[in-house]
Amino acid sequence: MCSIIVFWVIALIVLAVIAYCFFGWIGVVGIIIILVVSWLSKPKETTKEDTKDTPQALRQENAQVNIPVKRDTEFLNEIASIPSAEIVLGGPKISARTLDDLPSIKFNNITIKTNLNTISDYVVVDIETTGVTPDSKIVELSAIRFENFQPVEKFSTLINPECAIPWQATIVNNITDAMVANAPKIEEVISSYQDFIGARTIVGHNLLFDLKFLYVAGLDFALPKQRLYDTLKLAKTVLPRTCYAGDKEKSVKNYKLGTLCDYYAINVSQAHRACSDCLATGKLFEKLAKAKMQ
Repeated sequence: MCSIIVFWVIALIVLAVIAYCFFGWIGVVGIIIILVVSWLSKPKETTKEDTKDTPQALRQENAQVNIPVKRDTEFLNEIASIPSAEIVLGGPKISARTLDDLPSIKFNNITIKTNLNTISDYVVVDIETTGVTPDSKIVELSAIRFENFQPVEKFSTLINPECAIPWQATIVNNITDAMVANAPKIEEVISSYQDFIGARTIVGHNLLFDLKFLYVAGLDFALPKQRLYDTLKLAKTVLPRTCYAGDKEKSVKNYKLGTLCDYYAINVSQAHRACSDCLATGKLFEKLAKAKMQ
Protein backbone atom coordinates (compact mmCIF):
# COMPACT_ATOMS: atom_id res chain seq x y z
CA MET A 1 0.00 0.00 0.00
CA CYS A 2 2.84 2.41 0.94
CA SER A 3 4.69 1.68 -2.28
CA ILE A 4 1.59 2.58 -4.28
CA ILE A 5 1.23 5.90 -2.45
CA VAL A 6 4.93 6.71 -3.01
CA PHE A 7 4.55 5.89 -6.72
CA TRP A 8 1.60 8.25 -7.16
CA VAL A 9 3.31 11.06 -5.19
CA ILE A 10 6.40 10.82 -7.41
CA ALA A 11 4.21 10.69 -10.52
CA LEU A 12 2.33 13.82 -9.46
CA ILE A 13 5.57 15.69 -8.70
CA VAL A 14 6.99 14.78 -12.12
CA LEU A 15 3.73 15.83 -13.77
CA ALA A 16 3.74 19.15 -11.91
CA VAL A 17 7.37 19.83 -12.92
CA ILE A 18 6.58 19.15 -16.57
CA ALA A 19 3.52 21.40 -16.42
CA TYR A 20 5.59 24.19 -14.79
CA CYS A 21 8.33 23.92 -17.44
CA PHE A 22 5.87 24.31 -20.30
CA PHE A 23 3.14 26.51 -18.84
CA GLY A 24 4.53 27.96 -15.60
CA TRP A 25 2.37 28.17 -12.49
CA ILE A 26 -0.77 28.20 -14.65
CA GLY A 27 0.06 24.66 -15.76
CA VAL A 28 0.51 23.50 -12.15
CA VAL A 29 -2.80 25.07 -11.12
CA GLY A 30 -4.48 23.39 -14.11
CA ILE A 31 -3.17 19.99 -13.01
CA ILE A 32 -4.50 20.57 -9.49
CA ILE A 33 -7.92 21.58 -10.81
CA ILE A 34 -8.11 18.47 -13.01
CA LEU A 35 -7.24 16.20 -10.08
CA VAL A 36 -9.78 17.86 -7.77
CA VAL A 37 -12.57 17.62 -10.37
CA SER A 38 -11.73 13.96 -11.03
CA TRP A 39 -11.86 13.16 -7.32
CA LEU A 40 -15.18 14.97 -6.82
CA SER A 41 -16.78 13.19 -9.80
CA LYS A 42 -15.70 9.76 -8.57
CA PRO A 43 -18.78 7.54 -8.11
CA LYS A 44 -19.85 7.08 -4.54
CA GLU A 45 -19.07 3.64 -3.19
CA THR A 46 -22.21 1.79 -2.38
CA THR A 47 -22.44 0.29 1.03
CA LYS A 48 -24.17 -2.88 2.01
CA GLU A 49 -26.91 -0.74 3.52
CA ASP A 50 -27.37 1.15 0.23
CA THR A 51 -27.92 -2.08 -1.71
CA LYS A 52 -30.50 -3.42 0.69
CA ASP A 53 -33.83 -3.41 -1.17
CA THR A 54 -37.07 -3.05 0.68
CA PRO A 55 -39.48 -5.99 0.46
CA GLN A 56 -41.83 -3.84 -1.64
CA ALA A 57 -39.07 -2.92 -4.10
CA LEU A 58 -38.06 -6.55 -4.42
CA ARG A 59 -41.65 -7.60 -5.06
CA GLN A 60 -42.03 -4.95 -7.76
CA GLU A 61 -38.77 -5.95 -9.43
CA ASN A 62 -39.60 -9.65 -9.35
CA ALA A 63 -43.07 -8.94 -10.69
CA GLN A 64 -41.63 -7.07 -13.68
CA VAL A 65 -39.18 -9.89 -14.40
CA ASN A 66 -41.87 -12.55 -14.13
CA ILE A 67 -44.43 -10.84 -16.39
CA PRO A 68 -43.06 -12.33 -19.67
CA VAL A 69 -42.71 -15.76 -18.05
CA LYS A 70 -46.27 -15.61 -16.72
CA ARG A 71 -47.67 -14.53 -20.08
CA ASP A 72 -45.73 -17.26 -21.86
CA THR A 73 -47.05 -19.86 -19.44
CA GLU A 74 -50.64 -18.63 -19.82
CA PHE A 75 -50.35 -18.74 -23.60
CA LEU A 76 -48.93 -22.28 -23.62
CA ASN A 77 -51.63 -23.40 -21.19
CA GLU A 78 -54.25 -21.98 -23.54
CA ILE A 79 -52.80 -24.00 -26.41
CA ALA A 80 -52.77 -27.13 -24.26
CA SER A 81 -56.44 -26.60 -23.38
CA ILE A 82 -57.53 -26.70 -27.04
CA PRO A 83 -58.77 -30.21 -27.94
CA SER A 84 -56.53 -32.06 -30.40
CA ALA A 85 -57.87 -33.56 -33.60
CA GLU A 86 -57.12 -37.18 -34.36
CA ILE A 87 -54.30 -37.48 -36.87
CA VAL A 88 -54.75 -40.49 -39.12
CA LEU A 89 -51.60 -41.64 -40.88
CA GLY A 90 -51.77 -42.75 -44.47
CA GLY A 91 -54.41 -41.77 -46.99
CA PRO A 92 -54.35 -41.63 -50.78
CA LYS A 93 -50.96 -41.35 -52.44
CA ILE A 94 -50.17 -37.78 -53.46
CA SER A 95 -48.65 -37.17 -56.86
CA ALA A 96 -45.44 -35.16 -56.94
CA ARG A 97 -45.98 -31.43 -57.38
CA THR A 98 -43.77 -28.47 -58.13
CA LEU A 99 -44.23 -24.74 -57.70
CA ASP A 100 -44.51 -24.48 -61.48
CA ASP A 101 -47.93 -26.12 -61.14
CA LEU A 102 -49.08 -23.75 -58.38
CA PRO A 103 -52.40 -22.15 -59.36
CA SER A 104 -52.92 -18.41 -59.10
CA ILE A 105 -53.68 -17.42 -55.52
CA LYS A 106 -55.97 -14.49 -54.75
CA PHE A 107 -56.35 -13.31 -51.18
CA ASN A 108 -59.63 -11.90 -49.92
CA ASN A 109 -60.04 -8.47 -48.41
CA ILE A 110 -62.27 -7.16 -45.62
CA THR A 111 -64.23 -3.93 -45.95
CA ILE A 112 -66.78 -2.01 -43.92
CA LYS A 113 -69.48 -3.87 -45.84
CA THR A 114 -68.19 -7.31 -44.81
CA ASN A 115 -70.56 -9.30 -42.60
CA LEU A 116 -68.55 -10.21 -39.51
CA ASN A 117 -70.52 -13.42 -39.04
CA THR A 118 -69.34 -14.71 -42.42
CA ILE A 119 -65.66 -14.57 -41.44
CA SER A 120 -65.77 -15.58 -37.77
CA ASP A 121 -65.24 -19.28 -38.55
CA TYR A 122 -61.87 -20.18 -40.06
CA VAL A 123 -58.76 -22.35 -39.87
CA VAL A 124 -55.34 -20.84 -39.23
CA VAL A 125 -52.46 -22.73 -40.82
CA ASP A 126 -48.76 -22.51 -40.10
CA ILE A 127 -45.65 -24.56 -40.78
CA GLU A 128 -42.03 -24.62 -39.71
CA THR A 129 -39.40 -25.51 -42.30
CA THR A 130 -35.71 -26.27 -42.71
CA GLY A 131 -35.27 -22.97 -44.54
CA VAL A 132 -36.94 -20.43 -46.80
CA THR A 133 -35.83 -21.70 -50.21
CA PRO A 134 -38.23 -23.73 -52.40
CA ASP A 135 -36.27 -26.94 -51.77
CA SER A 136 -36.63 -26.63 -47.99
CA LYS A 137 -38.67 -29.23 -46.11
CA ILE A 138 -41.52 -29.01 -43.61
CA VAL A 139 -40.58 -29.99 -40.04
CA GLU A 140 -43.81 -29.02 -38.25
CA LEU A 141 -47.39 -28.89 -39.47
CA SER A 142 -50.11 -27.13 -37.47
CA ALA A 143 -53.59 -25.68 -37.78
CA ILE A 144 -56.19 -24.37 -35.35
CA ARG A 145 -59.89 -24.21 -36.14
CA PHE A 146 -61.79 -21.17 -34.87
CA GLU A 147 -65.53 -20.77 -34.40
CA ASN A 148 -66.90 -17.31 -33.65
CA PHE A 149 -63.27 -16.17 -33.34
CA GLN A 150 -62.59 -18.73 -30.59
CA PRO A 151 -60.16 -21.68 -30.92
CA VAL A 152 -62.03 -24.99 -30.74
CA GLU A 153 -59.69 -27.65 -32.14
CA LYS A 154 -56.03 -27.99 -33.07
CA PHE A 155 -53.98 -30.15 -35.42
CA SER A 156 -50.26 -30.28 -34.74
CA THR A 157 -47.45 -32.69 -35.46
CA LEU A 158 -43.73 -32.68 -36.05
CA ILE A 159 -42.64 -33.91 -39.48
CA ASN A 160 -39.61 -35.97 -40.39
CA PRO A 161 -38.03 -34.03 -43.29
CA GLU A 162 -35.75 -36.98 -44.14
CA CYS A 163 -32.77 -34.66 -44.06
CA ALA A 164 -30.66 -32.88 -41.48
CA ILE A 165 -32.15 -29.69 -40.06
CA PRO A 166 -29.71 -26.77 -40.52
CA TRP A 167 -28.62 -25.13 -37.30
CA GLN A 168 -29.89 -21.81 -38.63
CA ALA A 169 -33.43 -23.23 -38.75
CA THR A 170 -33.13 -24.76 -35.28
CA ILE A 171 -32.20 -21.36 -33.86
CA VAL A 172 -35.47 -19.96 -35.23
CA ASN A 173 -37.94 -22.78 -34.52
CA ASN A 174 -36.17 -24.74 -31.76
CA ILE A 175 -36.76 -28.00 -33.63
CA THR A 176 -33.85 -30.47 -33.68
CA ASP A 177 -33.03 -33.63 -35.62
CA ALA A 178 -33.66 -35.72 -32.50
CA MET A 179 -37.17 -34.28 -32.13
CA VAL A 180 -38.25 -35.32 -35.64
CA ALA A 181 -36.41 -38.64 -35.83
CA ASN A 182 -39.56 -40.69 -35.07
CA ALA A 183 -42.08 -38.21 -36.47
CA PRO A 184 -44.28 -39.12 -39.48
CA LYS A 185 -43.36 -38.04 -42.99
CA ILE A 186 -45.36 -35.28 -44.65
CA GLU A 187 -47.02 -37.67 -47.11
CA GLU A 188 -48.34 -39.70 -44.18
CA VAL A 189 -50.26 -36.81 -42.60
CA ILE A 190 -51.16 -34.42 -45.42
CA SER A 191 -54.44 -36.25 -46.14
CA SER A 192 -55.52 -35.93 -42.50
CA TYR A 193 -54.49 -32.27 -42.58
CA GLN A 194 -56.63 -31.79 -45.68
CA ASP A 195 -59.63 -33.29 -43.90
CA PHE A 196 -59.09 -31.00 -40.90
CA ILE A 197 -59.15 -27.89 -43.08
CA GLY A 198 -61.84 -28.97 -45.51
CA ALA A 199 -63.40 -26.10 -47.45
CA ARG A 200 -63.20 -23.69 -44.50
CA THR A 201 -61.77 -20.20 -44.73
CA ILE A 202 -57.97 -20.30 -44.42
CA VAL A 203 -56.05 -17.66 -42.47
CA GLY A 204 -52.30 -17.26 -42.12
CA HIS A 205 -49.56 -14.71 -41.59
CA ASN A 206 -47.54 -14.31 -44.77
CA LEU A 207 -49.84 -17.05 -45.97
CA LEU A 208 -48.33 -17.42 -49.43
CA PHE A 209 -45.14 -18.83 -47.90
CA ASP A 210 -47.09 -21.61 -46.16
CA LEU A 211 -49.35 -22.35 -49.12
CA LYS A 212 -46.42 -22.91 -51.47
CA PHE A 213 -44.95 -25.62 -49.25
CA LEU A 214 -48.36 -27.13 -48.52
CA TYR A 215 -49.22 -27.26 -52.21
CA VAL A 216 -46.02 -29.14 -53.03
CA ALA A 217 -46.81 -31.47 -50.11
CA GLY A 218 -50.21 -32.25 -51.66
CA LEU A 219 -52.70 -29.90 -50.01
CA ASP A 220 -55.59 -28.64 -52.13
CA PHE A 221 -56.86 -25.15 -51.39
CA ALA A 222 -58.72 -22.33 -53.14
CA LEU A 223 -61.68 -24.67 -53.39
CA PRO A 224 -64.99 -23.21 -54.64
CA LYS A 225 -66.05 -20.37 -52.30
CA GLN A 226 -63.05 -21.01 -50.02
CA ARG A 227 -61.64 -17.73 -48.74
CA LEU A 228 -57.98 -16.97 -48.08
CA TYR A 229 -56.96 -14.20 -45.68
CA ASP A 230 -53.39 -13.07 -45.07
CA THR A 231 -53.02 -11.12 -41.82
CA LEU A 232 -49.78 -9.62 -43.12
CA LYS A 233 -51.60 -8.04 -46.07
CA LEU A 234 -54.53 -6.98 -43.90
CA ALA A 235 -52.22 -5.33 -41.37
CA LYS A 236 -50.62 -3.22 -44.09
CA THR A 237 -54.02 -1.75 -44.93
CA VAL A 238 -54.85 -1.02 -41.28
CA LEU A 239 -51.58 0.12 -39.71
CA PRO A 240 -48.99 2.34 -41.43
CA ARG A 241 -45.28 1.91 -40.88
CA THR A 242 -43.86 4.13 -38.15
CA CYS A 243 -41.40 5.80 -40.53
CA TYR A 244 -44.28 6.99 -42.72
CA ALA A 245 -46.87 7.74 -40.05
CA GLY A 246 -47.62 11.02 -38.36
CA ASP A 247 -49.22 9.33 -35.35
CA LYS A 248 -46.57 7.06 -33.84
CA GLU A 249 -49.08 5.44 -31.47
CA LYS A 250 -51.18 4.16 -34.37
CA SER A 251 -48.37 2.65 -36.42
CA VAL A 252 -45.90 -0.23 -36.26
CA LYS A 253 -42.19 -0.48 -37.03
CA ASN A 254 -42.71 -3.67 -39.07
CA TYR A 255 -45.36 -6.27 -39.86
CA LYS A 256 -43.89 -9.27 -38.10
CA LEU A 257 -46.38 -11.41 -36.21
CA GLY A 258 -44.82 -10.59 -32.84
CA THR A 259 -44.82 -6.85 -33.53
CA LEU A 260 -48.49 -6.83 -34.52
CA CYS A 261 -49.47 -8.93 -31.51
CA ASP A 262 -47.63 -6.49 -29.23
CA TYR A 263 -49.53 -3.60 -30.81
CA TYR A 264 -52.89 -5.25 -30.15
CA ALA A 265 -51.84 -6.54 -26.70
CA ILE A 266 -52.27 -10.14 -27.80
CA ASN A 267 -50.63 -12.56 -25.40
CA VAL A 268 -48.14 -14.70 -27.32
CA SER A 269 -45.50 -17.28 -26.53
CA GLN A 270 -41.83 -16.46 -26.84
CA ALA A 271 -41.31 -19.80 -28.55
CA HIS A 272 -41.49 -19.67 -32.35
CA ARG A 273 -43.48 -22.83 -33.08
CA ALA A 274 -46.23 -23.54 -35.60
CA CYS A 275 -49.08 -24.13 -33.14
CA SER A 276 -48.17 -21.04 -31.12
CA ASP A 277 -48.15 -18.96 -34.28
CA CYS A 278 -51.54 -20.36 -35.29
CA LEU A 279 -53.17 -19.23 -32.06
CA ALA A 280 -51.54 -15.80 -32.22
CA THR A 281 -52.52 -15.35 -35.88
CA GLY A 282 -56.10 -16.39 -35.18
CA LYS A 283 -56.43 -13.73 -32.49
CA LEU A 284 -54.73 -11.15 -34.68
CA PHE A 285 -57.17 -11.88 -37.50
CA GLU A 286 -60.11 -10.94 -35.27
CA LYS A 287 -58.46 -7.63 -34.30
CA LEU A 288 -57.66 -6.74 -37.91
CA ALA A 289 -61.08 -7.79 -39.20
CA LYS A 290 -62.88 -5.57 -36.71
CA ALA A 291 -60.46 -2.70 -37.38
CA LYS A 292 -61.11 -2.98 -41.12
CA MET A 293 -64.86 -2.74 -40.56
CA GLN A 294 -64.75 0.46 -38.52
